Amino acid sequence: SALDEGQSKISRHLAQLKRCGLLADRRKGQWVFYDLAANTPSWLRQLLDGLAADQPQLEDDRSRLVRAAC
Repeated sequence: SALDEGQSKISRHLAQLKRCGLLADRRKGQWVFYDLAANTPSWLRQLLDGLAADQPQLEDDRSRLVRAAC
């Protein structure tokens, strides 16, 4: 709900990123938490951080995520 997309679509995208070795996941009960894989190069981490920082088009997603976490 935080991304305003269907669960199946998000799951497919996350699974593809995991297969490519870009994401790692951990399970806690019924929840799955994702993070960048430990072997992600630092240049790629910096690039992704820069892309995500202060992007006005991401504000709606951030707001939905904050509301969902409460």
